[in-house]
Amino acid sequence: MDRDAFIAWAITQDVRYELDHGEVLAMTPELLDHVRAKQRTFTALDHAIQKGGLACEVIGDGFGVVVDDDCLYQPGALVVCSERLPGHVRVTSSPSIIVEVTSPSNSRVDTQVKLVEYAKLPSLAHYLIVHLQQRVVIHYQRAANGQFAVAILGHVPLVLDPPGLTIQAEELLG
Repeated sequence: MDRDAFIAWAITQDVRYELDHGEVLAMTPELLDHVRAKQRTFTALDHAIQKGGLACEVIGDGFGVVVDDDCLYQPGALVVCSERLPGHVRVTSSPSIIVEVTSPSNSRVDTQVKLVEYAKLPSLAHYLIVHLQQRVVIHYQRAANGQFAVAILGHVPLVLDPPGLTIQAEELLG
């Protein structure tokens, strides 16, 4: 299934789905800890954007990120630092920051499959994986040469530059 057919189909469903290389994947109902972590992430990023006076927008769970014609994911949160997106759109292909919160059922996909796919997005400067079970945030940051460097953080500041945000890793972990 391609992206356009997937979106047309998915909006008629009662359950949320992602599109992974043409394969439709159902998203499982989430534990409350997982939902809370996504809410904390949204709040921390939104506060940092407001504090920095940046022309960015944090978008919460349920909004799609298009990687290519047969790949569309719905991360826990993302930040877009381009022109403000119109309210009628369902997806973007130009996030600056993507955050995924892992759970036992999705950890491998977030840390392996999505890492490779998200790295294809030229706009992506940071990919954060919030590991609730291990109590760490894995931060992939695009270097000047286009490659991603990784840091594993616990209770330290998380510097997301560009676009110029700083949040505490523990804010995401709770």
